Amino acid sequence: MPRLLSAGFALAAAFLAGCAIDPAVNHTGARRVETTDQATEVEVLLVLDNPNDSPLELITWEYSLQIDGRTAYSGTWMASLTLPPKVPMPTELPAVIPASFGDISNAQWRIEGSFAYRATRQIDRLLYQLGITRLHGTFSASGTGFAEPPPRPAPKPGGAAPPPAPAPQPPAK
Repeated sequence: MPRLLSAGFALAAAFLAGCAIDPAVNHTGARRVETTDQATEVEVLLVLDNPNDSPLELITWEYSLQIDGRTAYSGTWMASLTLPPKVPMPTELPAVIPASFGDISNAQWRIEGSFAYRATRQIDRLLYQLGITRLHGTFSASGTGFAEPPPRPAPKPGGAAPPPAPAPQPPAK
């Protein structure tokens, strides 16, 4: 009998919580962040749109990035992002491309994966903590080339130099 009651509670709670609609994920491009002899750090630029009437908390992203048909990066990224309802929000997914992929300036790229999220109402949080609801969405995007990183601001003329490091103190006696 107790097992039947807990199953009934879980079903009733799931019904009361309703279902959240997955956020829409659209890409706006990709850019290089930094290039070294070993690798190139890139970001795929995304815009997330939460169609629900309440905020959603993105928890994690799991994705892979292919360059010219070969997997260059695969990993998990902690999202830690709250999407307000009905307001587009820009974000970036980072990846590190090994130097063995060569010049990626005009390469064909494709990113695909999934994201975990939870609704933010109190009942939704409880159901998430109990393991009853685990919400996931999928996404994919593709494009050509990685934009140059934005230029770094030039140092201001006559700017103050950083303070010198403190001199070592003699040991106390």
